[in-house]
Amino acid sequence: MIRSDQFLDTVGMIVSLGLAEERKTSLSIDIGTTGEMVLARDGDLVTTSTAAGPAFEGAQIACGM
Repeated sequence: MIRSDQFLDTVGMIVSLGLAEERKTSLSIDIGTTGEMVLARDGDLVTTSTAAGPAFEGAQIACGM
């Protein structure tokens, strides 16, 4: 179950990478304005998210990372 504070990026990561069917331990990370992580193992998924945009403010990043 994905909580209401998890975003569609998380769902997209799970579906596109097939994490629900992953048998090996796998950690997938998406860092943008919101940072999401999904830990998958034997069909079990653990997700988390946090605000990540402020972490990069002032880093003078131009044109992506």
